[in-house]
Amino acid sequence: MRLHRITLVIATLAVVTVGIAASATTATTNKSTAVPGLGNPTSALCPAGKQYTIGFDNWSDVQPYAVGLRKSLEQAAKKVGCVKIITRVDNVDPATALANVQSFIRQNVDAVMLFQILQAAMPGIMRAVDKAGIPAVATITPAPGATFVSLDPAAAGALDGEALAAALAKKNPGAKPWILLGNDEGAGDYSKSLLGGIVKAIQAKFPGIPSNRIITVETKSKPDVAFRAAKDVVAKFPSGAPILLSGVNDEIVGSMFRVLKQAGHAKDTLVMGIGGLYPIGVRNVCVNPEYVGTVDFLPEKQGDYFLPVLLARIKGMAVPKSISTPIAVLDKAAAAKKYPNLAACK
Repeated sequence: MRLHRITLVIATLAVVTVGIAASATTATTNKSTAVPGLGNPTSALCPAGKQYTIGFDNWSDVQPYAVGLRKSLEQAAKKVGCVKIITRVDNVDPATALANVQSFIRQNVDAVMLFQILQAAMPGIMRAVDKAGIPAVATITPAPGATFVSLDPAAAGALDGEALAAALAKKNPGAKPWILLGNDEGAGDYSKSLLGGIVKAIQAKFPGIPSNRIITVETKSKPDVAFRAAKDVVAKFPSGAPILLSGVNDEIVGSMFRVLKQAGHAKDTLVMGIGGLYPIGVRNVCVNPEYVGTVDFLPEKQGDYFLPVLLARIKGMAVPKSISTPIAVLDKAAAAKKYPNLAACK
């Protein structure tokens, strides 16, 4: 094990926060973990004279959550004072992600953190990491053999669905809603758990929804693809039918809502975003009364969890196989409090 250099390669998906009561923060971190500095990294994590390098393989350098997570990791590094961050971007290309990781390995990296949104890419990446004998941490998309530090997508989906169901029960308690969801099959179990949690929570409040009223479209996590996919199915919704809308991230949900709005369904639609992406996801919550809120994945806090776990792995400490990160409910009131300078929320 290399004792003087740590390089963390991070491939991450977008994170989300859902809620009904906007001011609440739900910390789902495993209380039994004994990871020093978890959620609050300080210089105490740095042995005297040690310097570490973290290689961060991010799936995007423009997507708001990916950018927020990178900044969070950089801020965590500043807090501890002994870590340098090197960032590489793979643009959702498995071959590029593997090349980035191999590049970090050639630079004598000591640990890898993965933010990959394509589950199929993880085995090949982990074979290279394991061959190099490097500890690994993954988020959003599990990687075989890596410590998994992430939100619980099923729990996030449940919060999302509960918020939608509660809002509909208040607006139209006798409704039999239609459900429109934006999927990303490439995200594998993450997307399945997230969307499954949404549907289960809605059905708990409104049992007996016919299966033909639950419509899932493939978006590839891209707003333009989501827009076209929603246009392909919008004719299925009867005039005046209550519609509950959500999906795998704020951007695709916003695109799908535009389709429903253009088709005259806005007044009958309730929307929950996923991720709490700033500014686009937050702005959507504030300017559209149809939005119940968004599930905020708190990207600004993620680095405070990734970094201590990576340092613990490098030091040979035992850590849990998985650690949950906090999520929070963000409605318009909470958004205005969190982002007082965002004009849309004033």
